[in-house]
Amino acid sequence: MRIGIVAAALTSAVLVASAAEVAAQATDVLTIGTVSVSSGTGQVEVPIFIQDNTGTPIGRDQGAGLRISGFAMQVVYGPNACIDTPASASLRIDLAGGILASQSADIDSRVKVTNTSQSWLYSSAEANGLIPFTAAPAPGDRIGAMVFNLTGCPSGTINLLITTTGGSAATLQSDSAVSETVSNGGLSVTNGAINIVPPSGDFDGDGLADKAVFRPATGTWFVKKSNGSGDLAVQWGASGDVPVEGNYAGDTRADFAVFRPSNGIWYVRSAEGVSQPPVQWGTSGDVAVPGQYGGDTRTDFAVWRPSNGTWYVRTAEGTSLPSVQWGAAGDIPVPGDYDGDGVTDMAVFRPSSGTWYVRFSGGGTAAIVWGASGDIPVAADLTGDGRADYGIFRPSTGIWYVKSSASLTELPSVAWGASGDVPLPAQMAGDSRADNVVWRPSDGNWYVRSAEGLFLPSVPWGTSGDIPLAH
Repeated sequence: MRIGIVAAALTSAVLVASAAEVAAQATDVLTIGTVSVSSGTGQVEVPIFIQDNTGTPIGRDQGAGLRISGFAMQVVYGPNACIDTPASASLRIDLAGGILASQSADIDSRVKVTNTSQSWLYSSAEANGLIPFTAAPAPGDRIGAMVFNLTGCPSGTINLLITTTGGSAATLQSDSAVSETVSNGGLSVTNGAINIVPPSGDFDGDGLADKAVFRPATGTWFVKKSNGSGDLAVQWGASGDVPVEGNYAGDTRADFAVFRPSNGIWYVRSAEGVSQPPVQWGTSGDVAVPGQYGGDTRTDFAVWRPSNGTWYVRTAEGTSLPSVQWGAAGDIPVPGDYDGDGVTDMAVFRPSSGTWYVRFSGGGTAAIVWGASGDIPVAADLTGDGRADYGIFRPSTGIWYVKSSASLTELPSVAWGASGDVPLPAQMAGDSRADNVVWRPSDGNWYVRSAEGLFLPSVPWGTSGDIPLAH
């Protein structure tokens, strides 16, 4: 009975609607997610979604035999020698947390072409129980995650493209062999990507944030490299400047940069020692909020103006993006990639109400109550899913409180730090999660607790009056 879906995935025998029907009908949507990681080496999971909309040829609003009971897809990511899926087929797709986790499958085939593509063919007859699709908004219900192994991939974007033509075209199938494809108008697809964006504080390019301080008195940066290749002392800036390190050049290393409030000019020195042309962007009173607003891996010039709550962004390529009013006087800007699409979202934390207000780059907004007056917001990927989470550090108790941006569930609180410490969540332990890190001005020590709960040796680096720089 289930051979039909295999044939549908390998041939062009599909139900073809008339041109008028195709123009009028809604479509179901297959989406491969976009995730951001800080290192080009390691394992990455990319979520897969199906949005089962009403009014389509097959789906949850149809009768017996016409529900979605299977699908076929091929995701192409190469040829690319630095990326592949696991050797064992059972490890190539992770069903945890998706609607197929407890489903009984008739067919679950996971064929790959090494360093090139991963296919997934899945079928579960209605007799096994309906696949529990819901009315979830875009991108729909999570059906699983495709697992990739990265080995020495350079910073940048790896596109994940869904095949839509030929014998491997993406297909949704019902028990009665009615199919939806892009070619017959029943299916739409959204491609995904893996964005490899090194930590903004990674000065040696090893994928880990380095311990670094900026000394306003002399305008000197002091960097202790995590790879052990030697420490750095770089004079770049002056008293009154705001350090805004980031990946402005688009390579694998953080660049030395300062924003000068007195004239609104950004001064950037690449990790290779090359001075970039100064960029006038901002004015006195603005708060520097650099990030990847333009959608690539380069850090863009951005400021938030407390007087009117407006964000002003100039991309690294020189394009001025439309200004956006988001926030009010008294708010604290906390930009981050909260939806995991590789683009920095505009966000503020309002101490008076303990509320985070997020404007997602892909559309939509969120208001998350998490924190209280006196808390310090710390936006970072503390769960390792490629999305910035809502984190706060409470100086009065030295406790970190984190709410996942993906599930909005609360993580166990962590006591790490003391009153007067500066919280600096950063990836220092070597995995994809930000660690609990504080710098203590009173003694210049860095204290690191890894995401796994391991206590790394404290490191003296800096002195009172320095500005710590690990992100």
